[in-house]
Amino acid sequence: MDQSIVKAAEAHATERLSADLPAYVKYHDLQHTCMVVAEVKDLAEKEGVDSNTINTMQVAAWFHDLGYLKKVEGHEVLSSEIVEEFLKEYEVSEEEHQLICRLILATEMDFEPTDKLEEIIRDADLAHLGMDVAAERSDLLREEKEILQGIPIKKSDWAKMNIEFLEKYGYYTDSAKKKYGGKKQAYLDTLKAQVKKKKGPKKKDAKKTQSKGRGVETMFRVTLKNHTALSQIADNKANIMLSINAIIISVVLSSLLPKLDNNAYLLWPSVLLLTVCIVAVIFATISTIPKVTRNGATPEMVKSRKTNLLFFGNFQGLDLDVYIDGMKDLMEDDDYLYETLMKDLYYLGKVLNKKYRYLRLCYTVFVVGIVLSVLAYMLSLYFMFQPPA
Repeated sequence: MDQSIVKAAEAHATERLSADLPAYVKYHDLQHTCMVVAEVKDLAEKEGVDSNTINTMQVAAWFHDLGYLKKVEGHEVLSSEIVEEFLKEYEVSEEEHQLICRLILATEMDFEPTDKLEEIIRDADLAHLGMDVAAERSDLLREEKEILQGIPIKKSDWAKMNIEFLEKYGYYTDSAKKKYGGKKQAYLDTLKAQVKKKKGPKKKDAKKTQSKGRGVETMFRVTLKNHTALSQIADNKANIMLSINAIIISVVLSSLLPKLDNNAYLLWPSVLLLTVCIVAVIFATISTIPKVTRNGATPEMVKSRKTNLLFFGNFQGLDLDVYIDGMKDLMEDDDYLYETLMKDLYYLGKVLNKKYRYLRLCYTVFVVGIVLSVLAYMLSLYFMFQPPA
């Protein structure tokens, strides 16, 4: 394969990965691709591969992760489709064409290589595990997975996952084993030491308690998040009602009011409509008024655990030292912490109840009032144009 095609592949992949790569892709980026391309060339030369085949392998390396532009699962297949479209513009033999696609598909995680070329590109794809950047690239991969899964991954769990991965996947070629094997083993030993250091005595009761604690934390997190979302929805609905009624009031005052001198029959329907809008505005405004309780918590209340330190209205009058001591006490006692979260959730529910009660009144007044106002206008027009008896 001609070197010009390799240059074109480099330019194409660099442009796409720089401009079109989704923000959630942190690890499978341009830096990773450049690293794989460089290691493919180096390993292939050490394994005695001819220069023409090395060029072909480099094209495969440039395109092997372009599938991440659109999806994660099965990105290898999409990458092979992208390179097929790219190769249509160049004179490439069928043999080279098939080799490029085969090498891209060989980078799939659990693929077992069938020849030396597939072994080389797989070794190059995992070359970072035997380099000084292993920990740095691992952090990027962890961040990428956290975004895709939508949940954080603990450092200890991630270290265990890396240990399992490093023990499962090794290098195939002698050149890769010689070049990366030492640092890969050192990285593995470092991870094992970290896990061993943090690893405490395992007991069934401790596991059950930890599992229960995670479940409770998830419950509070989800419930508080849902309540906050409901509060935002209520505020948005109130803002909609405020905007609609403000428009109606403006139209009535600017267009209808000046004409009532000559159209007296429209007076009472207009008054009814204005009254409805004003009442709806009042209810909508009340529903959005923030309720901040300021009970003037004292240091004695903090020590006796009779105040909620998670709400700013309670601790805003306390000295910083008193507040810090109270929070430390809260964090050290799980029962006290959960009880405080329950209180926080309870009073948040009270605020939501008030919001939705006034919001419901607002919508009821608006709907009923609009219907009555329209009927009033229709009746006024009807009687106005009735012929005298």
